[in-house]
Amino acid sequence: FLSPNTRLSQLIKISGGLEDNAYAIGGMLHRESAKRIEEEYHQRLYDNLIQTLSTELTQGTAIPFEGLNLILKEFKSIRPSGRVIAEFNPSILSRNPSSDIILEKHDSIHIPARTNVVYVLGEVLTPGPQNYNADYNFQDYIERAGGFTEFVQKGAIIQILPNGESRRLKAGLFHEFFDSSSILPGTVIYATKDISKLNNLKLASTLAPVISSIAISLASLNSISNN
Repeated sequence: FLSPNTRLSQLIKISGGLEDNAYAIGGMLHRESAKRIEEEYHQRLYDNLIQTLSTELTQGTAIPFEGLNLILKEFKSIRPSGRVIAEFNPSILSRNPSSDIILEKHDSIHIPARTNVVYVLGEVLTPGPQNYNADYNFQDYIERAGGFTEFVQKGAIIQILPNGESRRLKAGLFHEFFDSSSILPGTVIYATKDISKLNNLKLASTLAPVISSIAISLASLNSISNN
């Protein structure tokens, strides 16, 4: 039981500190209030999509079945987690008190053991986990996954760090952000689908935030792998 205004560093101390194999940068804090905000956001996305579909159909626009099927699958894949990006390293928390988050009632915290896995998902031929190699860069992991499929949007590859931070990359920036040092164990590399193939710009722009939400929700994969 914790008193109000307890900070994360205090909880770590009360719990006996981190174990030797704890992977602090992969720590996760899931918060009910954040989860409700995510759910409301996804509901607004869904409402906007239904409105767009209704308008398009009313105007006589032909919407291909493949497009509708894709949209439904993408929405079904979204799982709001309520993850809050936080700092779990005790030494950093002591040096920078402003990063020491105040806990809320029903917060759920999980600090996994160090993982030696990098996840390559989305529009690659063989999506899944790969062994981490400190010498590998972005291209190495993509090649080991069989390369991109024909449906990939090469200008929108998403890198999700173990702490939940995400970066949306554009063509020409891969070497700047995706050198081997920027890919840590537990990183997710997500190749997004080229939704412009829907052949409907309005639907594509409506669906874009859905794709991003799915990718960002994948940041909890290392939690799944350690439970």
